[in-house]
Amino acid sequence: DYLSALTSLEYTLRSGVHLSLQHDFSWAENFNNFSSSGLPLGIADHYQNLLFDVSWKLQSVTLSSSYGFGLFKTKGRGHLDDYNYHYAMVQVHSPL
Repeated sequence: DYLSALTSLEYTLRSGVHLSLQHDFSWAENFNNFSSSGLPLGIADHYQNLLFDVSWKLQSVTLSSSYGFGLFKTKGRGHLDDYNYHYAMVQVHSPL
């Protein structure tokens, strides 16, 4: 079984201010136990990512601020491979 979804929302608050939100999700439950033959292959995991972005256009310069969060979880290996992350980014765009 496999399920995946991507959603996004964009909104212009007022002239020069733009908001964006994105969420993607994936879930898989495809474990096949071949351990009796020495090949434990399969997938049973899920992940989610969330991204929020704000952009301001100030005359000829655009300033963008972003924040993201994600997580990955797997049922195998006692959750040894699980992780989550956060990131933040600021960008300045200016014509040369």
